[in-house]
Amino acid sequence: MNNYCRNCGKPIEKNTKFCTNCGAEVFEERIDVEKEKKELEEFRNKENIYMIVVICMYVLPYLLEHFNFVSDSFSSFINPLVYLCATVILIYAKITMRNSEKIKILFYIIISLVILYIISMIFLIATCLGTARLMGCY
Repeated sequence: MNNYCRNCGKPIEKNTKFCTNCGAEVFEERIDVEKEKKELEEFRNKENIYMIVVICMYVLPYLLEHFNFVSDSFSSFINPLVYLCATVILIYAKITMRNSEKIKILFYIIISLVILYIISMIFLIATCLGTARLMGCY
């Protein structure tokens, strides 16, 4: 196991109390650089997988509908379910990967888009009700 000085990063011998390079005090808890690198790589891989899955789940229904790969009745049924699943996965990723800036940014973008969609639907419903009243249908 390679141990390194926390101050200067130079390798240090086991059971030394001071770094021979910079003179900094060596603490009992030693850092295993290889283990830290492996954990960081695993974190980044997990982060990238979440990003790819969520983005694909939001984009794929749109592409399938846009290029007429699925019928309108099927897409109107399945698209909200896919978006809901993607949102749940994104929320799970946000909770489990608190230190990920990428997940945090994607989370706030998606949540903002969902809120804008809800506001636009409320505005559309209010407009339709107003039009129906003017025409005497309501």
